[in-house]
Amino acid sequence: MFRFNRRKLLVVSLVVAGCTAGKDDGPADSDADSDSDTYTLPDPVDLVPGAPQAGAAEGVLEMPIGTPLAGFTSRCSCLGSTSKQDDRDSAFTDRFIESTGFHIRPTIKVIWLTNGDRHLVLTKTDSIYSFDRLVGDLTAELEARTGEELDGMVVHTANHNHSSYGTFSQHTGLFLGHDKFHEDNYDRMLTQIADVAEAAWASRTAAAIGMGIAKDWDPNNRVYSDRRGINNDLVVFDDKGPEQGGKDPLLHVLRVDGTDGAPIATMMAWGMHPFVFGEDMPLATADATALVEAEVSEALGAATGSKVVSMFVQTSGGDASVRGADEDWARMETVGLFARDAILDLRDRTKTTSDALTMETMSRSVPMAHSDIHVTRGGTVDWRYGPILPDDPEAFVDNEVYDANGDIISPLDEWAAEFGAVFCGSGFGDLPVGKLAGNIDGPYRKCVRVSFMKDILKTFFKLTDEQIVSPMSGMRQTYTAASRIGPLPLHLPDGSDTTQDMLFGFFPGEVQHFYTQMWRHRAQTELGIEHAVAFGYSMDHEGYLTIPEDWLLGEYESDITFQGPLAAEWIMENVLTMSDEVLGTTDKGEFFDPRRGPDSYPLIAQAPVTPDTTPEAGTLLGPDDIPEYFWIPEGFTLDVAAPGTLRRVQDAIQVAWEGGDPAVDNPGVTLEFNEGTEQDPMWVEVTTASGRVINEDHHDFAVGHTPDPLFPAEAAQRHYYWTVWQAVGHIADRPGLPLGWYRLRIDGHRYGGTATEYPYD
Repeated sequence: MFRFNRRKLLVVSLVVAGCTAGKDDGPADSDADSDSDTYTLPDPVDLVPGAPQAGAAEGVLEMPIGTPLAGFTSRCSCLGSTSKQDDRDSAFTDRFIESTGFHIRPTIKVIWLTNGDRHLVLTKTDSIYSFDRLVGDLTAELEARTGEELDGMVVHTANHNHSSYGTFSQHTGLFLGHDKFHEDNYDRMLTQIADVAEAAWASRTAAAIGMGIAKDWDPNNRVYSDRRGINNDLVVFDDKGPEQGGKDPLLHVLRVDGTDGAPIATMMAWGMHPFVFGEDMPLATADATALVEAEVSEALGAATGSKVVSMFVQTSGGDASVRGADEDWARMETVGLFARDAILDLRDRTKTTSDALTMETMSRSVPMAHSDIHVTRGGTVDWRYGPILPDDPEAFVDNEVYDANGDIISPLDEWAAEFGAVFCGSGFGDLPVGKLAGNIDGPYRKCVRVSFMKDILKTFFKLTDEQIVSPMSGMRQTYTAASRIGPLPLHLPDGSDTTQDMLFGFFPGEVQHFYTQMWRHRAQTELGIEHAVAFGYSMDHEGYLTIPEDWLLGEYESDITFQGPLAAEWIMENVLTMSDEVLGTTDKGEFFDPRRGPDSYPLIAQAPVTPDTTPEAGTLLGPDDIPEYFWIPEGFTLDVAAPGTLRRVQDAIQVAWEGGDPAVDNPGVTLEFNEGTEQDPMWVEVTTASGRVINEDHHDFAVGHTPDPLFPAEAAQRHYYWTVWQAVGHIADRPGLPLGWYRLRIDGHRYGGTATEYPYD
C-alpha cells in the first residue's frame, strides 16, 4: 500500500492555525497482478462514439521552501553545489542545495476530454519530468474521487522545468537530477494534481474541439532555436530537406471550446528547453512556458472575464532552446509575447466539431532489459545488442560500428552493458574506471556503466543494498501512453482543412527532432495515420530519446540515456504496437492490462519532520527589525521602509515579515486596491482582465525565505520572509497601471503543534 494523504487545503490568515486533516490509506499498488500467470484480460467491448465533453482547471505546485530544485546535477553538494546561497539546511533536501523561495509558482494544468464512453485526462505540471508511480497513484485517486473507470486513460506530462521542485521520483538513476525521493513531498504533489484534475472533471460541459498544425511559425528564432549542431548534416529521410537537422518547425494547437463558441482551453505544443535561469538560480519558478500560457489565457479570457486554461506541452524539446529577448526576469516575459500571436492565429483558423467522435486512450509499460531491446523499423532493419556472457560481458565486442556503406552493423555489440550506461556523450570527469571496453571513437568510449554509478549513488544518497539493486529502481521498465481521437477537424500547415483521426503518443523522455520525425513517418507508413504528435517528458523518464543514427554522433544528448542507442526507438516501436493493437481501426475497446502498469518501488525511509511552532508568525518587520543575516535575490538592495508613493515602472515595494515553518507555511501575497477613500477604505483584490487574482502564483511577485539560525533544520528556528512587487500591470498595458492606493495582503500558516507527521495541523 502506498501512503497517500487526502486533505482539503485551507487558506487562513497568518496568525490562525489550520484544521487537522485526516489521512486515508490509498489503493493497492497498481501492479498487484504483475506476477500472476493466470490473469486474463476481459474481452474487448464496443467503442461507443459520442459528442465531446471537456473540462479544464488550473492550480499551482506548493512545496515547502527548501525543497531542492531539479534538473541540474551541479546543484548536488556532491558535484559542485551551484545555487548555494548560504549555509542553510532544510528537512526536505538530502544532497542537493536548498531552494530559497519562488517566483511564479510552478503550475498544474488539466484538460479532461471525454465522449461519454472513454476519457483522456491530460495533466501537466511545470516540473523536470514525469514518474510512472505518480501516474498510477493519480489514476487510482481520481477513480476514487469521481467514480469513473480511468485505468490507462490518465496521462501526466511535464514542461521540463529546471527551476521546479525535485524529490518526487523514485527512479534511482535520476537522483543525480532531482535529489533523493521524499515521500511527504510526493504526497503533496499527488494531492495537488488530483485536486486540479477533480476540478476539471467537475467542470465538464458539452464541447467542440479541433486541431491546428502550423509550420515555420517562428522563422526568426524569437521563441526557440535548435541547440544540437552536431546532427545538422545528418540525413535520415530522403524526402526532407535541410530542416531535418534543425529545430522541429511544427506548432500544434488543440482548440477546446464550448458548443456556444466560448473558449474552454487551449493546448499548444512545440519543443523547447524552457529554462531562462541557469543552475545558479535558487528560486523555484514556472519558467518561460508559464508566461506563454499567461499571455494566451489572458488574450482569450479578456473579452468575457473568463479563466480560459492554456496548457503548454512539449514535443521535441530535447534539442531546442528557449530564446526571447532581454535578460532573466524580463526575458521570460518576452517569450510569451513573441509566441502569443502565432498561437492565437492558428487557434482562430482551426475549426471545431461537436459531432460524435470516437476516443480511446491506453497506457502500457515497456520492458527495458538489455535482451529485450530490438528495433525493426517495420521490417527494414534488424538492430539488436550483442550477447553478454556472465564471465566476460565484452567477449564479442568488435569495435566496428558502421559497415562500408555507413550503415549501422547489428548486433551493436559495443553496448555490452547489462544494466545500462550513462555519460556516453561527454563523459563523467574522465573516470578511468567503470567504462565500457573497446577503443572505438565516439560515445561508446566515454560511457560509464550504471553498475559502477550504482555504487556512487549508494554512497552519495546513503542508500541500503535493498534500495539500490540491479537493475536499479525505474530501470526495469518504462511507461508510455497513446490516444486516438477522431474524426477531428484539422487545419494543416498548407492552409487547407481536413477531417481525420489524430494519434497522440506520450513518450518518457526528452524527445528530439529526429525522433518526432521518425514517429510521424512510422505512424503514417505502418499505421496509416497521417497526423501523429509525439509528446515528450510524459508518463516516466528515460533521459534523452534519440534515434540510433543521432545517438551515435555523441555529445551531451547522449550523456543522459540509460540503455544505449537502440532504447529510444525500441520504446517507439512498443507505442506503435500498442497503437496498432489497441487503438487501431477496429471498433472495439480493449481493457488496461495491470501487468503492463507502472513499476513498483521499495520504501525509502525518511526522518520525521517536526515543524517549528513560530509564535511570532504574522509579525511585520520594519527596517530596524531585520535580523543580522537576511537573504534576498541577487540584484536587489534590501529596503523594507514603506514608501508613501510608488512611481509606475520605476519603483518597487519590498515587505518583510516573520512567518511559519516552511513545512506548513507557503505564504500568499495578494495585491489589493482601495475603491473607497483614505478615510473610509474599501479594499478589493486586483484581478487580471480574465478575472485571475494577482498574487504570488504569478510573475508579479518574488518571495524569499531565511531561517534563523540557518542550520541545523532540527533546531528551533524563526522564519523570515520577503517579497517584492514592481508597480506595473500584470500582462496587458504593463506601464499603464491605474493610479490609486494599493496594499499587499499577506496570508500564511503556522504549525498548530499537534500532528507529528504530514499533513500537519
